[in-house]
Amino acid sequence: MNEGKLREAISVFVGEITDIDSIGTGNICDTWLVSAGRGKYVARLRPIGFTRAHVEADQRLLLWLAERGFPVARVVSSPFSFVVSVEGRWLEVQEWVSHDSVYGEDDDQYRDKLPELAKLQGQFHALTQEYPEQITKPERLGATPIGFMAKYFEDPIKVGMARYRQVAPEDRKLMQLVAWFEKQLLSIREQILSALPSLPEVVNHNDFILENLLWEQDKVAALIDFDFACSGPHYIDLVEGVHGAAVFNGKELVHWGIDSDGSVRFEEGRAYLNAYFQEFSCPGFDSELFAKFLQAKVISLNFYPAFDFADTGVKMAENARRLRLLVENLSDKQLY
Repeated sequence: MNEGKLREAISVFVGEITDIDSIGTGNICDTWLVSAGRGKYVARLRPIGFTRAHVEADQRLLLWLAERGFPVARVVSSPFSFVVSVEGRWLEVQEWVSHDSVYGEDDDQYRDKLPELAKLQGQFHALTQEYPEQITKPERLGATPIGFMAKYFEDPIKVGMARYRQVAPEDRKLMQLVAWFEKQLLSIREQILSALPSLPEVVNHNDFILENLLWEQDKVAALIDFDFACSGPHYIDLVEGVHGAAVFNGKELVHWGIDSDGSVRFEEGRAYLNAYFQEFSCPGFDSELFAKFLQAKVISLNFYPAFDFADTGVKMAENARRLRLLVENLSDKQLY
C-alpha cells in the first residue's frame, strides 16, 4: 500500500494528519489509528471483493444503530461520501472509541463477561429485526444464509470427507467415524435448508464475540468489526455465543477446544441463552433446530483439526470419537 495515497485518502475525511500507526492487518481489514487536528480516528481498508455497496451498507447500519443508542463507533463522512477508493479497495473512517479494556479468551474475566455479551447480542437482534434494509456480503465470507451453508456443510463434505478417505482408507474404525460425520452433516443440512425460508430475520453481526467489545469503566463502549454483518436468521449469530459459552474452552486439544471427554458445559450454555432471551423474546424459537445449527458449527470447526492435529491413525480415531460424543451431547435437552 502506497503510504502517500493512503494518507491523502484519509485526510479527505479528517483533515491534516499529525500521526498514523498501523494497528492491525487482520483476516478482513487493514487498520490504522489516525491522529488529526479534529481528534483520533480509525481508518479501515476493506479487502478486494467488497464492493462500495457492501461498505456503504455497513455505514448506514452503524448510523442507524447509533441513532438508537446502541454502542457502536461513529461513522465519519467525507464531503462526498462515506467511502473512498484506494488502489481498488474501499477505505472507511470511524471515530476512535475511548476504552480501557478488551477481554480475550486468556483473561480471567472472560467467562464472567459472557452473560453481558449475551444480553447485548439479544438487544442487537431485538433492534435489528426492525432494520429496513437487507444487508449482503460476498458469499465466501460465510455470512449470508447461503454462505453459511457452504461454510458449515459443503466444504467439510466435499473436501474433508474425501481427503480423509484418501489418507487412511484401510482404517476401518476411522472410516466408520468419517461416514458418521458425513451422514450427520447431510441430515442437518436438509433440516436447516427446509427451515430457512420460515425463520424470522435480523442483522447478524457474525463475529459477536467478547474480543469485539470495547469496555470503558466496566461498561460496553462499542461493538466493533461489522465486516461480516448480514441479514439472516438469528440462529446463525446466536450459535457463536452459545458455542463460546458451552463448548469452547480456549485449549487446543483438538484446535477449537473439545474437552478431553467431549463434554458440554450445560449450565454455562443455558445461562447464555437465558441472558439472551431476557432481551430478545424470540417467538417460535425451536431448540431442536438451534441444536442442529450448533452441531453443524462444531463439526465444521473441529473436523479438519481432529485429524490434522493427530500424528497417528489411532490419535485421529480418538479425536474423531470425542468429536462425535460432543456432537451427540449438543442435542441434550439440558442445554436448552
